[in-house]
Amino acid sequence: MSKKLVLYTIPFAGGSSLSYLGWNKYLNSDIELVNLDYSGHGKRIGEVLISNFDDVVWDILTQIKDSLNNRKFLIYGHSMGGMVAYYISRILQEKFQTIPELLFIGACPSPKFFSRDRKKYTYDEIVNQMLYDNRITSEIVQTEEFDKQIYPIIENDYNMLCRPFDVSSADMLMSRSVCLYGLRDNTISYDEVRDWSKYILKSEYRSIDDDHYFNENSAKSVCSIINSAVNREM
Repeated sequence: MSKKLVLYTIPFAGGSSLSYLGWNKYLNSDIELVNLDYSGHGKRIGEVLISNFDDVVWDILTQIKDSLNNRKFLIYGHSMGGMVAYYISRILQEKFQTIPELLFIGACPSPKFFSRDRKKYTYDEIVNQMLYDNRITSEIVQTEEFDKQIYPIIENDYNMLCRPFDVSSADMLMSRSVCLYGLRDNTISYDEVRDWSKYILKSEYRSIDDDHYFNENSAKSVCSIINSAVNREM
């Protein structure tokens, strides 16, 4: 390829661009990695948190459009980031007549199953889920840093997801997509991931021998799947 492809990464709820820092050493040299952050997260920690999902989508979409410069691009979104990536791709298709060359969706069920009739999360529900997922320790929960810096971000992102996500599948997204799922992910099932075929015209599915956060723990395996898809499709 004469020009580098751009790979935009989008974090999971409560996450940041830090999750993808190690990817450069595994990606093909013709892929430029651009790790994005939500407002109030990661490199943008000083900015105001956005509590509306649609506004988050447009915020990330604006970052992509402002940096693209007519280059071909890929998007990888993990968990909540997968849903953000899907909505961004729909807007690009419907309003700007462009789509990512490949869309990678990690650890994210289809819109039908992502909704789950979510209710607002309580403090205990959020903390217990984070402990269960090994994202924090009981010692961290007792710190001022958790109360003032970590928890407000998690609470914002979790409760932002308490809304319907199912959309009409009449207008299929035309991007080629690769949907990845963890074989040891206890939050979503393969059938929920496989349901993306009702929303995206061309979808394939790849498993990772890991839990929900395989984008961090199994970066080499994920990047190998990305490299293979790019080599095959581009």
